[in-house]
Amino acid sequence: MAPPCAAPPEAGAPPPLAFVTRVGGALRLAAVDRTAQRLGIVAGLTLADARARHPNLAVADMDPEADRHLLQRLARRCQGWSPLVTPVPPDAVVLDSAGSDHLFGGEVALAGLVEDSMAELGLTCRLARADTPEAALALARHTPGPATDEGAALRALPVAALGLDAEATLALRRAGLKTLGDCAARPQPGRAVRGRGGHRAAPSAGGRGAPDRAHGPARTAALRTPLCRTGRARTGRGRLLPRPAAGGRGRA
Repeated sequence: MAPPCAAPPEAGAPPPLAFVTRVGGALRLAAVDRTAQRLGIVAGLTLADARARHPNLAVADMDPEADRHLLQRLARRCQGWSPLVTPVPPDAVVLDSAGSDHLFGGEVALAGLVEDSMAELGLTCRLARADTPEAALALARHTPGPATDEGAALRALPVAALGLDAEATLALRRAGLKTLGDCAARPQPGRAVRGRGGHRAAPSAGGRGAPDRAHGPARTAALRTPLCRTGRARTGRGRLLPRPAAGGRGRA
């Protein structure tokens, strides 16, 4: 039985919108707008289940190519704040703000400029700031708002934040590792797990500190904002919990 839904949209308001893709033999929701979220319609539902909850649900096919083009546009727009901008398909943009945030009044002011710029495009963004691009992306993807304590926020993230394939993520959970903090508490040898693309990923033990330069510069800006087609955009990927080291704290 479907869970109770929130109050329906006001009369005259546009219907909830979902983007669908075929998974196996069923159409599933890949992304939804805020109206759909308020009605209890979330990504991962089958289209049949979603329409059972709200028969007037508007549906469109996913368009990965359109998402890629929009992501490139967003990355070019972000170059107005930093020369070091990296789009991370399918839905992410990473900014290294180490040498530029002071030009815009500091990190908080720069974050406000990014949010205002995305709003001009009709997009709502979620920003995350961290010592590494990997941590910034994980926070943007898996936390609802800014983290006041980066180390604690990272340790509380689910193991899905590692970006491993479904089999590896399930194996970690079956081993009793539910969060990144659980992984960091395990002995270092044998803790790395092979993830997407054949790379090995595991959170480093430790708290705040200088980031590993092989994985990304300090002061990384992470942006999570809806794309025109999929309704999502994020930033940062790779090492999540920085190794203990002396040095300045970066944000994204």
